[in-house]
Amino acid sequence: MMISNNAQFGVLKDSLLHSGNAVNVAYAHNYLFEERVSIDRKVSYETHFVPPEAVLKGWKESHKRYLWNRVFVTTQQWPETFSDINRDAMLIGLDKNQYMVRVENLHEALDSQNIALTTLITQLDIWRNTLGDQEAKQDAVGFLTQFCEHWNLSVRRQNRPAFAAFFDELDDEIQAPDWPHRVRNRLGLSHYDGLSNPIPVALMRYRVKEVLDGLGEEQKKRAFAVPTVLDGELNTHFFPTPRSAQYGRTLQLEPDSDCAKLVSEILHRRINYTSEHIYKVGWITESIPPFDRGANFARLRNEHLFCLRYETGIEDFGEDILENDHD
Repeated sequence: MMISNNAQFGVLKDSLLHSGNAVNVAYAHNYLFEERVSIDRKVSYETHFVPPEAVLKGWKESHKRYLWNRVFVTTQQWPETFSDINRDAMLIGLDKNQYMVRVENLHEALDSQNIALTTLITQLDIWRNTLGDQEAKQDAVGFLTQFCEHWNLSVRRQNRPAFAAFFDELDDEIQAPDWPHRVRNRLGLSHYDGLSNPIPVALMRYRVKEVLDGLGEEQKKRAFAVPTVLDGELNTHFFPTPRSAQYGRTLQLEPDSDCAKLVSEILHRRINYTSEHIYKVGWITESIPPFDRGANFARLRNEHLFCLRYETGIEDFGEDILENDHD
């Protein structure tokens, strides 16, 4: 358990825990039950990024300052996530040939180049499937190379850690016709709500060794980590895992009462994308499932907590949220 030594943080966590609101309680639980943040990282966070007031809005603002200072850094720096201060969360020993996947929002990459998603789909199809017309294929190669170069240099401007999952754990969802929604739900991507504004997305696939390429031996030891509450935005669909768990576990957006849908989650250093990494593209057009607030949300997190306890055998990890909590 990560107990706050800072009085302001202590007051804030207590107010969230006793708010009677399942979402507020989840924010507090994610911090309190995080076991992988080192003591010196926690002390640094609470010393330099204390919220001006003991309220959730103030915490979100101070946490964003922390992220932009220490985690979402420029391409000339390395995030705190992959430094010695985060040693308790480092991950080594992954199979170099293991495929990983992550979902990327293509909105800015497309709009900044005035490209429609249908155009990208067409060029990918020509590149992959054209046999006879080599000129068309070369044109597609040039288009995709330019698209990825602009994406890497002008859109993906930070060196922020990348959340990823293992391809083989999501194969059924990835091969489904409605893969954008099914993958989103399994990965707990609640910020990808496409009902009012459809979201163009790409499923990126690459091997562990592609993250390691070009790194020195010491850097390779700090290329992967288990996600912690400090490595991304404050997010109630994040859920910390016990220290004994090998990986993080995504909190999927739909109930999983039989614990059959836990997905491993890791962080890795940034890689530059190429056309070979674009496995699929599509649209997210549906709203997230209705389990994001109130008793339904409390039940969703409680089921996930049960699964973590069952998987690790640590019965006293975390704490249930009252399922009669109001929004």
